[in-house]
Amino acid sequence: MDNWIPKNKKSIYFTVKTSNGVVTDATSIAPDGYGSLLLKNTGDDTLYINDNIELLPGSKFIFDNPPYVLINEHTEIKFKGFAAFKQCLFIKSYYKEV
Repeated sequence: MDNWIPKNKKSIYFTVKTSNGVVTDATSIAPDGYGSLLLKNTGDDTLYINDNIELLPGSKFIFDNPPYVLINEHTEIKFKGFAAFKQCLFIKSYYKEV
């Protein structure tokens, strides 16, 4: 179970801080030190993550990493464009070793 913990880490305990927001148009979420990203399509339009992951209305997708691994690339969000209500909730999680 603890195979994913690097040998040079002294602690396996982390505090978590979250930040959230809502996207209503095509945008890019810049990497700023977060380790996981949850995206939930709360609108009625299909959206695409990084041009290859389709997220239907009401569904969610999670980029989930171990706490010491950061997301280091922009996450692109684009809407298909046929529905009137476009909305995507995102929650970024920041981990800090204790």
